[in-house]
Amino acid sequence: MPSTKPQCPFSVKELEGTDPYSRYEEMRKYGDILWDEAMKSWLVPTADGCRRLMSNDVTRLRFWTANQPDTAEI
Repeated sequence: MPSTKPQCPFSVKELEGTDPYSRYEEMRKYGDILWDEAMKSWLVPTADGCRRLMSNDVTRLRFWTANQPDTAEI
């Protein structure tokens, strides 16, 4: 089943050892809140995305948990 999550076209894992700022700028073109499949985590590369996330009920979100199913609805 194809994902309906807005996907990041690359993984943040790929940025290790590089200057990431140009990639962050590229990431922002894809949306305010993106899914990084390789990291199994949401990325929030914009201030608008942060405001949107924090204006919702964040008690439903799990921060810094590994190997957990994705349950956040953004």
